[in-house]
Amino acid sequence: MVRHHPNERRYRPIAACGDGSRLGGDDIVEEVSGLPDELNQNLVGTVGLVTVSISPPRAGEVVLAVRGGTEAYAAVSDEHIAKNSRVVVVDCLSGRTVSVTPC
Repeated sequence: MVRHHPNERRYRPIAACGDGSRLGGDDIVEEVSGLPDELNQNLVGTVGLVTVSISPPRAGEVVLAVRGGTEAYAAVSDEHIAKNSRVVVVDCLSGRTVSVTPC
């Protein structure tokens, strides 16, 4: 196991799509924190299920597969999305709020 200094910045390629494909090749990178991979999950590209309909400008709720389980997040969108619709996360607005679009 390679050990890194806690203040050293490390980068790795990110998968921007839920199917594991990359946008733009290996030159897309994100900064890696000192957290284990299972706790440092990037939600962009994650497919989820709407549990409370989203009606702009009001947020709804989506359930996403995270860290080996599922978690509920507040979700916003530019368009109305009905309950039980599948969505994909396009942006993380805060620790518990995501921006989504229909699949």
